[in-house]
Amino acid sequence: MAGAAFLAAPWVLSFSPFSEWYVGLCSLLLLPLLIEHCKTLGQAARAGLVFGVVVFATGAGWLYVSLHTYGGLPVGLAVAAILAYSALLAQYPVLAAMLYYLAQKAVPSHWAWRGWLLVPVWAALWTFTEWWRGSFQYGFAWLSLGDALVDSPFNNLLPWLGSYGALWVVLLGLGWLRELVLPATLARPTWPRVGKRVFGAKVGLALVLGLSVVWAVRNPPVYRSTPALAVAGVQPNVDQSIKFDPQQIGSNMNRLFSMGKNAALLLGPKGLVLFPETVSPLLWSDSPAYWREQFREIAAAPEVSVLTGAAIEDHHEYFNSIVQIHGNEDDMQLLYPAIRHDKRHLVPLGEFVPWGYRWFVNALRMPMSDFTHGHGAVRVFSQGQSHLLAGICYEDTFSGEFAALAAQAAHKGAEPTHLLNVSNLGWFGKSLALEQHAQMGRARSSEHRKPLVRVTNTGVSGVIGPEGQWLHRIQSHKQLVWSERVPGALGLTFFVRYGQTIWFALWGASVLPWVVAACLAWVYNRPRLVR
Repeated sequence: MAGAAFLAAPWVLSFSPFSEWYVGLCSLLLLPLLIEHCKTLGQAARAGLVFGVVVFATGAGWLYVSLHTYGGLPVGLAVAAILAYSALLAQYPVLAAMLYYLAQKAVPSHWAWRGWLLVPVWAALWTFTEWWRGSFQYGFAWLSLGDALVDSPFNNLLPWLGSYGALWVVLLGLGWLRELVLPATLARPTWPRVGKRVFGAKVGLALVLGLSVVWAVRNPPVYRSTPALAVAGVQPNVDQSIKFDPQQIGSNMNRLFSMGKNAALLLGPKGLVLFPETVSPLLWSDSPAYWREQFREIAAAPEVSVLTGAAIEDHHEYFNSIVQIHGNEDDMQLLYPAIRHDKRHLVPLGEFVPWGYRWFVNALRMPMSDFTHGHGAVRVFSQGQSHLLAGICYEDTFSGEFAALAAQAAHKGAEPTHLLNVSNLGWFGKSLALEQHAQMGRARSSEHRKPLVRVTNTGVSGVIGPEGQWLHRIQSHKQLVWSERVPGALGLTFFVRYGQTIWFALWGASVLPWVVAACLAWVYNRPRLVR
């Protein structure tokens, strides 16, 4: 168990702001060797549990800020909640470890190709359980190692295969390299009579994979540039401790409107003024009419519109939304905005209450924590010749789902030219959450080969290029207004076109040779009747 903890402890270094992407890969190359030395299935499960708890407790320890500092949970209960949640998330590494333990037991230890069969099995099991973690129940795709590849030499694999597919390829290649280089005494027992032909076949297979990766890295999908979109972002930097204070709400909002008018002046005659997620502490329909009129006034120029986060009530349901205001709406249209995107992926416990957890949410001082999941057709915001596919905070951590929305929008004739994310990460103070979330957005930008505009309350705001690199990064935890002209991009990448189908094809191709080998081993070793 100490070995599993040792491998898991540096996992967080793979992600921003450290961006030592190779650290997690080293852990995943050594973890299967540790599992192979487990004596029982239960021991393998415990190794996976320890690995998972340490990974999530260290990597997502910033939850303490929202639970204790802003949520008011006592220190001991906040720490216990983080450990319990880490143990819940660790069920996925546990599943991967148990399945791999059973897989390696099913293949005879003397087979010359044993290790080469098990490497893709491990790559498939790990990436599949990671995908499941982001998809099953309420999904928590945070700290998925594929997103860290945006800062690696393998960045250009993302538009071909997405984050999980790219991680699968990298694990496969490095695993086979380990099989070639690492002495058999350190790796696993192998058949001593390997022979030159088998070794040559292994080298050839490794070369084919390596050359394919080199080709993909050197030949990323080509995109077409579109006219630049002028954007001006407002970063109000309102601390969560005062955002809902009745004595400060009025002054906070007046300051916000003043910043919005300055943003419109920076913008000029046309473009978008962008505000972060849920900038108002009140429901849109419950807020003073004066507030809504201020947003309309900011969009007064004929070719200027406003995109702002808002809490919307619709038929007794409450949505965390983005609304677009063109400036020509009457009072009734302003009260019930027709152009909006409702957040689909809500944060468990923070934005909605999973069944059985009402008692826990009631112990927190966390307003706006009971929204409804968004549904229906995807909303693409248009401004001139530009089309923006928007996500709210947590939504851009879901690689396959975001790609499906982009493909759906393109199918309906409104292919996005830009990506947009509006967030309020003020709940997490100055923790690692801000940098980690921005890195996930950069991974989505690289997968789509489209620029991403990030507008946040406290940071990290700015403009990300189509390859996932920062073009204009705004200083965090400062109250400011910024502007930029952002060229758009057209063209759907291979990953966006085929999405999660790619992942299931890779996983199936990984496991199939092992199934064949396991069946052959069973047939060869089955008891025979002696007559």
